[in-house]
Amino acid sequence: MRKKSKAEKWIILETTIGCLFLLAGSIIGFNLGFEIQSTGDENYKWIFLASLFCLLMIPISIFLIYKRYFRRWNIWKY
Repeated sequence: MRKKSKAEKWIILETTIGCLFLLAGSIIGFNLGFEIQSTGDENYKWIFLASLFCLLMIPISIFLIYKRYFRRWNIWKY
C-alpha cells in the first residue's frame, strides 16, 4: 500500500473531526429531545429529527469525501 500524502492525511483528519462533531451534535440533540419530551412540550419531534439528520450525515459525508478525493480506489469493482 502506498504512503498517504499530506493532503490526504488532512482530508481524513478534517472528515474525522467533522463526523465527531456531527456525532456529538446528535447525542446532545437526543438528550435535549428527551428533556423537552419529559416537560410535555410537543416540539421534541423536531429535535429528534435534527438529531437523526446529524446521524444520517455521517455516512453521507464519509462517502462523498471518499468519492471526491479517493476516487482511484475503486470500491465498486468487487
